[in-house]
Amino acid sequence: MLERALRTLVAQTSAKHAPTAPRAVDPDVEERLRSLGYVGSSISPRALEDRPRGDPKDKIALYNLLKQAGLDSVEGRIDEGVRKVHEALAADPEIVEAYLMLGNMNAKAKRERESLAAYQKALALDPDNQGAAFSLALAFKTAGRPRDAEAGFERVLALNPRDTKSRYQLVDIWMQRGEFARAEVALQRAVADNVERPAFLTKLGECYIEIKRYDEAERSLLEALKAKPDEPMAHYDLGLIHDARGEPAKAVAEYEAEIARNPKSYRAQFNLAKLLTAAGRTTDAVRHFEQAVDANPEFGSGYLYLAKARLDSGDLDGAEAAATRGMTLKPDADVAPLGHYVLADVYSRLGRPKDAAREAEAGRRAEAGSRAHRAS
Repeated sequence: MLERALRTLVAQTSAKHAPTAPRAVDPDVEERLRSLGYVGSSISPRALEDRPRGDPKDKIALYNLLKQAGLDSVEGRIDEGVRKVHEALAADPEIVEAYLMLGNMNAKAKRERESLAAYQKALALDPDNQGAAFSLALAFKTAGRPRDAEAGFERVLALNPRDTKSRYQLVDIWMQRGEFARAEVALQRAVADNVERPAFLTKLGECYIEIKRYDEAERSLLEALKAKPDEPMAHYDLGLIHDARGEPAKAVAEYEAEIARNPKSYRAQFNLAKLLTAAGRTTDAVRHFEQAVDANPEFGSGYLYLAKARLDSGDLDGAEAAATRGMTLKPDADVAPLGHYVLADVYSRLGRPKDAAREAEAGRRAEAGSRAHRAS
């Protein structure tokens, strides 16, 4: 029975998907990749193979030092971990894994420049290191450089055409740029290839939501949930569909289903809270707005909605605190006026007319600025 199962597996994975060697890179593309650090300028894989290697017993101290650095990072002692990695690199500056660790630790600490430099150094030592290329691309994406990230993810796919993480990240970049037709084709191909199918079905559903093809989106998401009932974001996306169709009860049920699986889904918490506000369930709305900002403390717009909900429930101190916090976090331009108006209302009720007038005027200016921005 096991032999038959093995033969079936081999037939399924080998017949249509013969091993693919890394593709040659176009010279112009290679020049751009090299400028970004994705391709080493002087060290080839053959040079790496021929490079003299240290005796393992002489390197055990460095190995242990890097293990300790990794433990420091896991336990939140990032700077201590970075120090130990640098100590290891001072003894041997050609440890590729050490540069990867350095990149990961700096990324965790939100030190973008240091993270990028570390990944680029790892690739200089090992140009075909898929992990380093992927991490560098992801760091570029996090730093708001999607074109550079795109080049990196494509570089990973040149090394390994079946890399699912890079395929997913490329689609995400295209969708952020509004290239939905391109994303749809790639997603359909990934679903047909049966690689990480529930995740790609969910992303395909999100693509259809963006272009308002809600029936196709719903079919894709339900198929994802059938394959994997706890697929992240699938219920949230179904909630978006019901929201768009004007079906609040169904949307509430889907957001609640998402939260049951992932309480830290701040977007599901936020959207659920808005629907509960519209239904007059202010106390429940306040609770879910609070959970949204707890899950994402940098969610400025969430704080402003929380401020309004607290104001509606009579909690003036809580409303003032949430509005003040939200205004420091750069909320969405069309939501920012809400913070000023909430503060104006709070100050008016507290008998502080000058402060109330100041915030009301600030709210009107913010509202005018938001309208002008939309018009442009």
